[in-house]
Amino acid sequence: MGRSSYPGQIDSDLELPRIDNNITEISGDVINSLRDAIFSIEEAIGVNPQGNLADFVARINRVIDHNGNLKTSALTGKGLMTLPIADIHIASNAAIKESKLDLDYATATLNARYVSNLADINTNRSALNALTLRTGEHFGGIGDRHDGYDIDLQNSIRSSDDLETAINILNNDFTNHEGALLTAHTASSISVSGEFDNFSATNVQDALIGLDNFGTGEVKRHQDLLHTNAVGLNKGGEQGEQGNLKETVLASTIFQTDISKATNILQVMRPNTARVTSKDIDLRSLTISASNMFRIYADGVGRSALDVDLTSIIPVDDIDTVVDTINIATRGSNYPVSAYNTGGKLTIAHNILGESFTIQIQNVTNSAATALGFGDVTSTTFIWSEDNHAGYVGGYRIKDLKTLIRVHHTNSSASSVIAPGLGDLSNYDLSIGNEGRVLCNITNHSTTPGDNGTHYIISFPSSESFTLNSTIQSGEFDWYQIFAHRRGDEVAGLEWEGQDKA
Repeated sequence: MGRSSYPGQIDSDLELPRIDNNITEISGDVINSLRDAIFSIEEAIGVNPQGNLADFVARINRVIDHNGNLKTSALTGKGLMTLPIADIHIASNAAIKESKLDLDYATATLNARYVSNLADINTNRSALNALTLRTGEHFGGIGDRHDGYDIDLQNSIRSSDDLETAINILNNDFTNHEGALLTAHTASSISVSGEFDNFSATNVQDALIGLDNFGTGEVKRHQDLLHTNAVGLNKGGEQGEQGNLKETVLASTIFQTDISKATNILQVMRPNTARVTSKDIDLRSLTISASNMFRIYADGVGRSALDVDLTSIIPVDDIDTVVDTINIATRGSNYPVSAYNTGGKLTIAHNILGESFTIQIQNVTNSAATALGFGDVTSTTFIWSEDNHAGYVGGYRIKDLKTLIRVHHTNSSASSVIAPGLGDLSNYDLSIGNEGRVLCNITNHSTTPGDNGTHYIISFPSSESFTLNSTIQSGEFDWYQIFAHRRGDEVAGLEWEGQDKA
């Protein structure tokens, strides 16, 4: 029996003998061996082996798992890394040398390229800013415009391949031609339409010869024919390029159809009223939902513009159909304008004469103004012609249709029956038989501007009153009538103002 071999090796029964029977078998050597073993264990374990935990096992379990391996938490708790190493394990100030990193490109190389690219970007940015500025000036016509010599022609003109040279040559030729410094056009090389009644000619030379041969008697006969029933126009009556009333002979239009008498009632355009006539009309370009609305504005009556929808007649190739559609719309709203077919052109004229009664063709969504020949005069105000226009009927020069009545009237209540207080209206050529032939132009209505406009008489309830086609609201207004002639009657049967022998 000897001393304990622990902690060098584990003790056996030799060092720590078993006691199988009586305790008396325990000798001093056994007790000393146990004592020695206990000292060895205390020496190996040390003082306070459990530390701050409940026992030594708990302290061991904080570091070692059941398989005897060191726990990851024990390592990381002391700042040691565990595999795999992640970004969290490397401090921001680790200062790892670049040579220890597996990089595809060295940072010095990347920095050099960055600096080079930054310089290129700044250069391109400056160039782009300069280009943007110059492009803006170029498109705005402020600067950096093309020189005429820098603009090439697709096909050479006068043996010139650039614009500047070609323009200079053309300008020189035109100036010489205009100033007759060089040979100008000969009359025989200037073509004419050939639409002559008394001779045939296709060029100016032949036309002049034809006129020269045209007898004085023929000219006199033509003048007599013109002054019998025609419209004269002097320069003071021109309205821009729209002063083409001279192309008509007492322009008239169907105001309405008198079904009971199976006849059409005509409205004759007053020679000096404000009007506008189409130019280059193209009815085929009228299309639904694109160019089907026509807006007319008649001033002087306190009413808004009138929109005429042409959808119902599209497609159309007859100007009379357009005229009828416009007149149906104006008559239906008592709007004081009328449409006329003046020699194949469309004329819109105010029904009321005077300085304040102007007329405009205005723009509107899906406007038909261009198709109807008014594209170049939209929003242009056309005024009356004072005494610059006149009609010639039966050799007499007339200025206007005769006004039958012009009075200021007070309507005490809304009614279509009007009693102007003039006594027997037959004294003013207003009587049974003239229903529908008398137009009433109302202005300055004190309460209802919508009643201003053109109305017509539909009956005579008594010799001192008449019935209009629409109800006139109560209030004061000015009104007068004008005859509208029946189709089929002679124009000379109308009554006129300013009848002087021509």
